[in-house]
Order: sequence, then structure tokens, then C-alpha cells
Amino acid sequence: MNYECLGNGEGGAHIHWHLFPRRAGDIENYGNSGKGPVWWYPTEKMYSDANRPGNEELEEMKEKLLRELDKLENTTGKK
Repeated sequence: MNYECLGNGEGGAHIHWHLFPRRAGDIENYGNSGKGPVWWYPTEKMYSDANRPGNEELEEMKEKLLRELDKLENTTGKK
């Protein structure tokens, strides 16, 4: 996981985070022989349509995320 904390003063000061879930090989051989933060991957490749998940893959990711969030809620006893 890569994370980035940014502040923004335009339109009202606030702070926000960007979270980048990772998997082995996700930046190909860019960076330090394929290791490094996601922003070392070329922007034009990162945002290309070839890297966009389809609706089915998005639904699968959503279900996985919801299952993990449910586990966390059940662990802490909060709902």
C-alpha cells in the first residue's frame, strides 16, 4: 500500500489522503527494477483505458472490500 497525505488551501483549507492498494508487478519494470511508489509508473499508462477495470471486476472488488469491512466491524463490535 502506498499512501499520500496532501493539504489544499484553495476553496478552504483541508487535508486529505490518497491510498494506493498494490500488487506485485503493478508498475512493470519502471522505478527501481519494478519496485517503488505508484507515481513512478508513467501517467499516460496509469490512466489508459487498458488499466481501467470493467463493471464485473469493479463489482468483485466492491464485494471483497465490503466483506473485509464487515470483518472489521465484527471484530470491534461496532455497527
